[in-house]
Amino acid sequence: FARGLGARLRVPLLPPALFSETQARALVAASSRHLDRVLELAQAHGVPALEAGEVGGGELRIEADGFTLRAEVVDLQRIWATALPAALAI
Repeated sequence: FARGLGARLRVPLLPPALFSETQARALVAASSRHLDRVLELAQAHGVPALEAGEVGGGELRIEADGFTLRAEVVDLQRIWATALPAALAI
């Protein structure tokens, strides 16, 4: 968020699963030159991993099971920064 970078991701999940708390998931950003090594390390440690997309631009775009979710990063930053104060009415 701090740098205002977006991303384009393609994931083999139904959109509701993107927001599920039933399993731990992590998104790791790495240079494309290190991709093979990151995937090798994940496999060596029994961690499922895949190349999901690339970082860049001002939009977050997620393609999941034929659906596309997208939002401008500046809008997401604003929502994130104001959500807790709004929920707590402060």
